[in-house]
Amino acid sequence: MFKKNAPILISYLLVILFVYGGLTKLFDLHIFRSDLSKFPFIKSYAGTIAWLLPVVEFIIAAILLWPGTRLWGLYSSFLLLLVFSVYIILMLTSTSHEIPCACGGIFRLMTWMGQLKINIAFMALTSIGIWLQSKENAAEIVLR
Repeated sequence: MFKKNAPILISYLLVILFVYGGLTKLFDLHIFRSDLSKFPFIKSYAGTIAWLLPVVEFIIAAILLWPGTRLWGLYSSFLLLLVFSVYIILMLTSTSHEIPCACGGIFRLMTWMGQLKINIAFMALTSIGIWLQSKENAAEIVLR
């Protein structure tokens, strides 16, 4: 029972994370865009990223909600969290001055290292979800 419901629970946690993240970015879009323009790696793309990132988060959240696309949603979630984590690592290792967080809501209150730890925890959960959902999908194919 737990193995069957775990991917659903993990997916719902990711939906909450991505919808919350997307909404906070959109509600403070001008601040989000301004903060992104301070980042050395993406400065020239800040306007595009400010719109694109919340849209991607909402799309992934939607994909996670349907059983038929949940596995794709979990893979997409892992990829997005990995991109965020790599970017945080680049920020932590390549800048000598403090760059503000371009995130919103409660994540704005966290340090870069705190955000990295949260991302790693969600990546671990997502990996478990991928593994369990893959097993469930394989079992459904065998039963057909």
